[in-house]
Amino acid sequence: MDITLLGLTSPAALAAVALLGYIVGRRRRRVAFSSDPLPQLLADTNAVIARIESISNQLRQTMASHHSTVNRCREQIRVLSEGHGPDGDAARHVHLQALLAPTDRLSHDIALAYDELRQQICVLARLRTR
Repeated sequence: MDITLLGLTSPAALAAVALLGYIVGRRRRRVAFSSDPLPQLLADTNAVIARIESISNQLRQTMASHHSTVNRCREQIRVLSEGHGPDGDAARHVHLQALLAPTDRLSHDIALAYDELRQQICVLARLRTR
């Protein structure tokens, strides 16, 4: 079809095509930007929740293990305390020393869990402002 049949000059026809392209492109962009961000937000929130659950489960296991170590040490010291003697003092020292390493490990694990939980709180705060 000849452009002159429509009564348009070449520059006017090109401008009309450009305007039509601009309008269609703008409409498509508006539809893309207005798409629902909720599914991605929910997926991100679920990932944070899963990480927080993982941290709490690891911490719970570590604390349960430490609790059993403390109870075992307490029982051994109670048995040694009934024996009143110089050997009892040395054995108590050995048991207390054996309790020190797990307690130190527990405090380290708690500190790491605290740091990780703080990071997850920051992620949740960023998600909240979306």
